[in-house]
Order: sequence, then structure tokens, then C-alpha cells
Amino acid sequence: MPKFHIGKRGNTAACHAKGKCPLGGDESHGKTREEVQTIIDSYYETEAALRRHQELPESTNAFESAGRLKAYREKQEYLAQKINGIEERNRSIFYSSHGTAEQIEAAIASNPERIANEKAYLANREMVLADRDAYKEKALAEIQQNNPFGERLTISPAGKLFVKDIQKDEWPAYNKIKDKLKEIKEEEQKYIDASYAYAPKDRPFTDNEIKEMQEDLEKLKQQPERFDTTKDREEYEKVSAEIKRYEQLHKEQLFEERTGHKLSELNAIPRTETSDKVRIDEKGHFTNVYAKSDGEVYKVLKTGHEEGAYGGIGRSYLEVETLNGDKKELSMTTTWNWRMTRTHDAYNSLPHIYTVDDNKGILTDETVHFSKIMIDSSD
Repeated sequence: MPKFHIGKRGNTAACHAKGKCPLGGDESHGKTREEVQTIIDSYYETEAALRRHQELPESTNAFESAGRLKAYREKQEYLAQKINGIEERNRSIFYSSHGTAEQIEAAIASNPERIANEKAYLANREMVLADRDAYKEKALAEIQQNNPFGERLTISPAGKLFVKDIQKDEWPAYNKIKDKLKEIKEEEQKYIDASYAYAPKDRPFTDNEIKEMQEDLEKLKQQPERFDTTKDREEYEKVSAEIKRYEQLHKEQLFEERTGHKLSELNAIPRTETSDKVRIDEKGHFTNVYAKSDGEVYKVLKTGHEEGAYGGIGRSYLEVETLNGDKKELSMTTTWNWRMTRTHDAYNSLPHIYTVDDNKGILTDETVHFSKIMIDSSD
């Protein structure tokens, strides 16, 4: 069956590629020149709308979606190159760890205020800590004054209590002093916390830091301006989202236009790999069987088995047709190694088979077996 695509000059042209076409996939191909022309017209319409930042109406068919997909992919590639080019340029420009020229100027200008705030804070903290020391000295003096142990009592600088040769009946007095020391320590912590209450948000810069910032500022003033890629990155994300949307829409529309069915109507065959719902035409080709492999949907024409392959185990395969009419073969045979993958993953890497309910052709007399072969290549 002849196939057409968008030629190198941007016009409709016959596609003679035997395998993968270098000029694009399904989004650049059609069964007729009219289909490809619709792709081209949609592409130019979308490209113009993107350039002018205009809204596009909803796509009505697979070939309009294909044209939009092509335009969005080109836009994505353009934005990626633009962003990478700007980032490469920005990397060649001197960068200061202290920030931009504006940020450095603001930091230097704020330093006198930072110094004044730091001095005020330290003076206040010194007063609070002096009050703490006075409180602690007075509280400890009261303990010593009312001390029932005399010279046997020792209180360490850390507030630890020790009584030499303490007697059993002296423990209540010991615990009373111990509780008082705990109370002193808690009160002391309140003074410490209060001493930090007015700590400035920003510390002052040292002379060396100011000198370094001034040197960086001079270098930055001699450098060209950095370009911001934020808006380009936001646009790239929007374009990427549209690509994802149109990829799915194109697949759904193309499947429906080529088969008369929706992708949602596909019914997976049982795990037994057999189906009694297969229909065939007068040539013996399946009319209602499809396969999904690597994100693509194919029309399955027939199954095949090659005897003697893989050391006599044999090879199972499918004869399929792309939605644009290209015939190819999908292997239903794979190898697996327990060191590299699980059998479940190996099995799922093979094409998944589906049927749809329709009245084309006639039901096969016997159940059709879509055999999958997994060959254990483990040592």
C-alpha cells in the first residue's frame, strides 16, 4: 500500500522508506496525500498561533492533531536550544557567592545598621547576664547561710551537690537543697533565654567580607548582564504538557479513524494467551485483533511460529500492520536471566494482545492461541 509523508521541502511526497522513516513517525505520515496535506496545513496554523500566542480550536481529527504535535515538538526543541544557550552564556559570566551587584550593594549599605544592632544587642545581653550572675550569687549565698551541713557541703560550679559523710536522717535536708539548686538552674536558663531575645536577624559583616564583596562588585559591574530563563522554562513546561496531550489525542483519533473503534474498547485477552473471539476475513487475516508494543498500537494480521529457532525451542511472532498500513513483525519471544530481570517483567515486555467486538469477518472455528515464549538464559 502506498504511503505519503511530509517531504524535505515541506510538501506531500511518497514515502519509500522500508523501515523507520527518517522524516518522522505516524505524525508525519498518511495513507493519502490529502491526509498529509491536512498535517501540513495544521502544522503551519499551529506554528503561527504559537508565534502570536493565540489560542487554537480543538483538533477534530488525527491529522490535525499530528500537525499540531509536529509544531509543538519543534517549539520544544527551539526552547531547549534557547535555554541551553542562555545557560551556557550565563555560566561564562563571573558569579559572586554574595549575590548580584544589587544585592551586594544593599548588603554593604546595610552594614552600619547591622553593626549598631549588634552592639545594642550585646550591651543588653551583658546586662541580662549580669542580672543572672547577681541572682545566682545571692541564691547560693542563701543556701550557704541556711546550710545544716556546715563545711561538709560542697556545690560545684556546675551546680552539683555533695555532702561528706551524710547520715540517714540528713537526706531530707539534702533533697531540699538539691531542689533549690534545680530551681536556681531553671531560673538561670530564663535569664539566658532572655539574653537572646533581641538578637538581630542579620549579623554584621567582617572587614574581610566587606572587602571581598567590594572586589566582587567591581567585577560584576564589568560583566554583561545575566539573562533570566524563568519565562522560557515555564513556556517549555507548557509546551511539553501540550505535546503529551496531543500524543495521546493523536493515538486515540488515528485508531478510531482507521478502525472505527475507540482505544477504550480494546479487551485484553486472558492470561491463558487464548481467545475465542477472534474474527478473520476471506484472506485468513484477523479483523479484530490488536497489539500494543512500546507505546504503539498495531493491527494483528496473523500469528506465526518458526520451528527450530533458539536451539529447537522455536520462535513465536505476530504479523502486524501499523495504523498507516506498514507491515512488520513483532516478536513474541524473549530471553530472561534471573540475575537481570524477573519473569514477570520479561513476560510484560512482550506485546499485549487485545480484541474488539465487531461484526467484520467470521469467528474462527477454533480458539486462537497467541503464544509467548520466554527462554531462560541463566547460567
